[in-house]
Amino acid sequence: MIRRPPRSTLFPYTTLFRSRESSLCDVLEGIPPTFSQRPKVKVVKEEEDVELECRLYAVPEPEVTWYFRGTEVKNTSRTTIKTVSDVHMYSTIVQIRSVKAEESGTYEVIAKNREGEATNEVLLEVEPVEKAPEVEKPLKDTCVKPKKPVKMTAKVVGKPPPKVSWFCQGKPVVPSRNVKITTSNEEHTLIIEEVKPEHVGVYELKAENNMGTATSSATLRIKESPEKQEPPRFVEEFKPLVVPENDTVKLVAKVRGTPTPEITWFKDGKQLKPTKNIKQTFENGICTLEIFDAKPEKDSGEYKCVASNPAGKDFLTANVQVGDKPGEKIVFTRGLKNEETVEDSTVTFICETSKETNVKWFIDDKEVSLSDKVKFKDEGKQHFLVITKVTKADAKTLKCTVGPESTVAKLTVNEAPGEFLEKPHDLEVKERDMAIFVAKLSKLNDTVTWHKDGEHIKNDDRHQIVEDGNFRKLIVNDVNVLDEGEYTCVLGDQECTVELNVIELPPEFKTKMVDVTVVENEPASFQIELTKGDAKVKWFKDNKEIQFSEQLQLAISGKQQRLVIPQTSKKDAGVYSCEIGKQKCTATLKVEVPTVEFLMKLSEKTSVPQETDVTLTVKVSNPDAKTKWTKNGKEIKPNGRHDVSVDKTIRKLVIKKVTNKEVGEYSCVVGNIRTTTKLVVEELKKPPVIDVESIQNIHTVVKGNTLTIMVPFTATPVPRVEWTVDEVMVKRSETTVIETTETSSTLTINKVRDGDGGCYTLRLVNPAGEAMVSTTVKIIDKPLVPGKPEPTAVTADSVTLHWKAPDFDGGSPITNYLIEYHEKSEYKWTSYNVDFTISETHTKVTKLNTSVEYTFRVTAVNDAGNSEPSVPTRYILVKDPIAGEAPRFIEELKDTCIGLKEKFALVCKVKGQPTPDIKWLKNGKDLPLRKLYTASYEDNVAKLHITETTEKSAGKYTCRATNAVGTADTTCNLKIQASPKAIFEESVKIQKLKISSSWQLVVHYTGFPTPNVTWNFNDKLLESSKHSLVQTTDDTTTVTIHSITAEDSGTYNLVLQNEAGTEIVDFVLKAMDKPMAPEGPIVIEKVDKDSITLSWKPPLSDGGSDIISYSIEKCDTKRKVWLRVTSVDSDTLSTKITGLLEGSEYNFRIYAENICGMSCPLETFEPILVKCPFDFPSAPTGPFHVTGMDDTSFTLKWNPPDNDGGCPILSYIVEKREMSKKAWQEVGTTDGKTLHIEVVGVKLDTPYHFRVSAQNEVGTGPSYMQEDTITPGKKITPPSAPSGPLKVSDVSSKSVTIEWGPPSSTGGAELMGYIVEKRLSVSETWEKVVELEPDIQSFSIQNLRRKQEYFFRISAENPIGISEPLVSYNAVRLLADAKPPSPPTDPLEIRITGPSSVLIEWGQPEFDGGAPLEGYTVAIKDVKKTMWMEVGQVKADIQKLIIKELQEGHTYNIRIFAKNEVGLSEPLEAEEPVKVVRPADYMETGDAGGADQEVTPSLSFSTTSSSWMREANVDADIHSFARHSLLRRSEYFFRIWYYSDKLFK
Repeated sequence: MIRRPPRSTLFPYTTLFRSRESSLCDVLEGIPPTFSQRPKVKVVKEEEDVELECRLYAVPEPEVTWYFRGTEVKNTSRTTIKTVSDVHMYSTIVQIRSVKAEESGTYEVIAKNREGEATNEVLLEVEPVEKAPEVEKPLKDTCVKPKKPVKMTAKVVGKPPPKVSWFCQGKPVVPSRNVKITTSNEEHTLIIEEVKPEHVGVYELKAENNMGTATSSATLRIKESPEKQEPPRFVEEFKPLVVPENDTVKLVAKVRGTPTPEITWFKDGKQLKPTKNIKQTFENGICTLEIFDAKPEKDSGEYKCVASNPAGKDFLTANVQVGDKPGEKIVFTRGLKNEETVEDSTVTFICETSKETNVKWFIDDKEVSLSDKVKFKDEGKQHFLVITKVTKADAKTLKCTVGPESTVAKLTVNEAPGEFLEKPHDLEVKERDMAIFVAKLSKLNDTVTWHKDGEHIKNDDRHQIVEDGNFRKLIVNDVNVLDEGEYTCVLGDQECTVELNVIELPPEFKTKMVDVTVVENEPASFQIELTKGDAKVKWFKDNKEIQFSEQLQLAISGKQQRLVIPQTSKKDAGVYSCEIGKQKCTATLKVEVPTVEFLMKLSEKTSVPQETDVTLTVKVSNPDAKTKWTKNGKEIKPNGRHDVSVDKTIRKLVIKKVTNKEVGEYSCVVGNIRTTTKLVVEELKKPPVIDVESIQNIHTVVKGNTLTIMVPFTATPVPRVEWTVDEVMVKRSETTVIETTETSSTLTINKVRDGDGGCYTLRLVNPAGEAMVSTTVKIIDKPLVPGKPEPTAVTADSVTLHWKAPDFDGGSPITNYLIEYHEKSEYKWTSYNVDFTISETHTKVTKLNTSVEYTFRVTAVNDAGNSEPSVPTRYILVKDPIAGEAPRFIEELKDTCIGLKEKFALVCKVKGQPTPDIKWLKNGKDLPLRKLYTASYEDNVAKLHITETTEKSAGKYTCRATNAVGTADTTCNLKIQASPKAIFEESVKIQKLKISSSWQLVVHYTGFPTPNVTWNFNDKLLESSKHSLVQTTDDTTTVTIHSITAEDSGTYNLVLQNEAGTEIVDFVLKAMDKPMAPEGPIVIEKVDKDSITLSWKPPLSDGGSDIISYSIEKCDTKRKVWLRVTSVDSDTLSTKITGLLEGSEYNFRIYAENICGMSCPLETFEPILVKCPFDFPSAPTGPFHVTGMDDTSFTLKWNPPDNDGGCPILSYIVEKREMSKKAWQEVGTTDGKTLHIEVVGVKLDTPYHFRVSAQNEVGTGPSYMQEDTITPGKKITPPSAPSGPLKVSDVSSKSVTIEWGPPSSTGGAELMGYIVEKRLSVSETWEKVVELEPDIQSFSIQNLRRKQEYFFRISAENPIGISEPLVSYNAVRLLADAKPPSPPTDPLEIRITGPSSVLIEWGQPEFDGGAPLEGYTVAIKDVKKTMWMEVGQVKADIQKLIIKELQEGHTYNIRIFAKNEVGLSEPLEAEEPVKVVRPADYMETGDAGGADQEVTPSLSFSTTSSSWMREANVDADIHSFARHSLLRRSEYFFRIWYYSDKLFK
């Protein structure tokens, strides 16, 4: 039973109760807030008003705040907070009107005063009110035009919110691309984008919740427009037709009209009627006349087609000539082109004949007729076939014929791309984060391309393009500021563009400096790595900033910086530090004095052939100096392979028979100095690789046969081969043969025996690595002889036999028992079960002869063959039994051991006559047959079934058989045991961990009795110690090492053992360290003018962890500073290093890196000169030349580049981009000799940009792109002249304003602009004034000569050329000299309109200076500053202005200037400065100016874009300035003033 606690106990409450009366001392000293009553839980129903109250007393008056779910409760239209006081007692109340269910919860009230604070809580429970659905706004009947959209909306309320379904004519409405269902708050809308007849009907909205159901219905109808009469009108005109003799004359016309017109044909004024050779048809508005077997004399002439209906009449005529004129054979001068398009588009085929004629069109050899889908027309010599709404079925062969001539093309139709269901969104991410753009497509198999700033993005280390169902993703990893920009996703012809904004993070130290100790004259370096490569870093020595020189060099490679001292001295010792912003890292350099000198050092590199001796020799200055030789930092002790000798000052190290194992860095250390060489063995090595796919997991072989295991591999040099079986080495013998070639190893065992089975493993080892593969060999043999059959029942025609299974099945399950018999009088055995198999150890042999004696035998069969036959039975007389027989066990129970929770059966065989009763006993007592035990007795077989063994199942079991003749018993012991089993995660079998990390191996185990647990490490007993801890409980054993060392690497062997068996599990721990250096030498594969390709080999040791990457550094021999170039993944053993300087020499070195860190470097042994005779080609040259243009294709031509880079051009890459889009798409490539390409699949009347780039052996050069667009389908000509007349206005002493209209024709191309020219009346030479944008049609020409006369003309320009000019009719004479206008007139009235704005008003100048006024300039100056600031400019018809965003309390001077073309007038200035103060009657209305604001222009003192704003003053020795907090996507101008005493006096 569950009880709800009292509401008063739902939260803890503690109250300190005091008397309400307070002493004067309390009042003077103060009382902290104290709540005086226990809070009450408020329970109300939804939509009711509620009041929450808490009472407290305090001195002085407290500040009370309410909180709900951590947010402060404030006064709103529904919530009111008030506090009522009575002396020092206060009551704080929260009133909530129409409370909502979501406002349930705990409300916290906090009271504070100077004496302290107190907290209380009130619980509010709002019980929701359930309400049946109700339609507040029902559906309405709607009638719309066909193919128009419709929207049906209803508002439904209810609690809980009802589930809404839509039905049409009683059937559920299914959303689709045309039908959409939306829900917003409580409004439910059904939208049909394009209404069709099938959408007509009654629509019903059904809303349901657990309180009830509500419906609303409406009818949707389609408007039918009444038929209007229209006179007939022929859509196209006939063209002159020439038809070969004996061919068919075919005239086709398309006519419109309502009602359908009647068609009549005439020839030479006589009406034609249908005959055997004349066929007339009129269907779907297309009328056709066909005349077969046409003759020149009979059928040549003028044909007329007349269409008439009650509304009117129309006709067409055509001249038809049958037979060609001599010498005027018509041929195709331009054939059809293959076209490729997408579904649901329109495609046009075009051809051209030598003269005007009609042609015939065929699709797949079937003549085409006019229809809504297929249209054809003739325009002069050009002939067009247009197919609309193309489908896959339209992908056919098209042919156009004229007489015997024809031209053929194929149409290819691709699946139309889908559309964007969801477009990517703008992203703003922090540096080093990941940016993911996601687009959702309507089609699963559509492919998109991604572009950044128009350039195609491909998959690389930082960009991943992912296809996930309908989603297409672009993932930008490790974002930096260079990734900021526009990203475009392109789907077919669709594209969407988004922006990536990157929030730049301040630079930080990623790797700091470490202390360094060197010997004097040796190099030293400090290295740091930053999170950003462009950070400003300062270096210091002993707190003084370092001035870099040859002695102190700074090497910068991306984000890494290295301070290098090439040759140290004592004065270089000290504390070095590096600062970036407020961060700092410090390290100490110690310089020691050498105690001895090398008179002869080791060379940098020592290369020796394999299997030869090498001697390393040095000479020292002190013969008594102690010497130590090391290899890779470890000391070398003299042994059989290494000899160390000392002869006075000579020290030698001899390495005998060098192999790849000796490769490494050898050093001779004397005192505190050393000399080092890199030993390289010159040989190409590849680690063994085994073709595992070709190896069988299990080899099954019959005993005595031959076993062959062949393993193919690749390796250089040939590896050492080790064959083992069950971890024991396989030895060669007469029967065991191991053959190894350069590509395979084969193990052959002849006449396999029982002991040859097991797990065979091949291990291949060479200096480059090793490989292993295992396979299991299973030996099978014929089974042993089964037991002698025993008869258990005999009838007049059958004998029931029982026998024992073979003691060994030969390693393969018994599949059959063969039963044989023969009569006593015969000696030939007869097989009983020829057609069927017997799998049990008993059977009934039937169809025997009565009163005949038989003997029987049994043979066991498995996959290896047949066993020997069993001992035959005695002769058995087949007859009905006569007398009884006491029970007798022919197969007794056997002692058995079985595991826990297993299903098991005790089996014995007993015979007797009559059939005996079977009884089971356990430990001498009757065994009750219950849930765990069941018994059966059939065909003389007695079984006791144990459903599931437990610990109590063990004991002594007896089977007792009893009949009228006697009793028999058989007994066995059942023992319950479970062999040990280890339980663990498969991932812990082999673990790789860094040195110094912790390791804990936890293994659970089972077994009965509880097994003994033993741990071994590398075949030695492992016990707890200070370094490792071994712990074991009843079911768990654990090994813990808190700090791993290299010595902990090895095999940890767990042994679990009990009476039932033993489980042994091996766990491998590999302690990981840094790898060895990559194996050399570095091979220079290719040298180019600015790049080098290097290759190397993997390190001999990976430090116990897989190589992650290789890092490559370069060093210019002139600068002697190492810089990091790049890093590559572990599978890459070569790289191309670019960005090198031609003519410079470089050294290179390579590091291997694993999870533990970087190896020592592998270096080149001599500098490499960068030189290449080739270069990138220059851009192809223009202009583009377009030929063969039709609606969807044309040929684009260009010229070769001026410079091919020194090697032949291999190809040209052509790209296109629609003018309105951002992404470039590849058109195709041509070979280096082809300077044109066929551009197909472009859109009619859509302007495109094109660009072409050339490619040679070095790479792809810059592209050529002309600014002009190319528009398919347009025949471009120069535009017509601008429309006139040329109007002249605003003539002054130095300027003239002219106006004109646009040209009547743009020439089929977009206008590029207008060219304005002028000419003195006394000159014949035209002078260009300016080139204007095409949207400008007026211009003011300045700086003309005074008192002169001018002519002006305007020309329009498009990509093809320049139009004829529009010229002014008469010369324009300039006015006399003008001068600046007089100042604006007094008074300058100023009125304060708000705390930050003033209204000013002035009068017009008395004299405009002889030129029209252009406007006024307003300037303002704070009286505390020296510089006047221009607020802005207004037009000449404005003399009233509001100036905003002034600073309250500041005093300003104001000036007004009048302006004409000559310049500014003297200023009109206020007599006294004006102080901006808040008017007494000012009201906060959200804006300054009051009623004046509606009619008066205004300018902001601080933000007007046309004004120059003073930003800052800086000292004279500062030459840079940073401005933050600018507006995104806004443009700014900046200017700098030199401030001197003479300026602004």
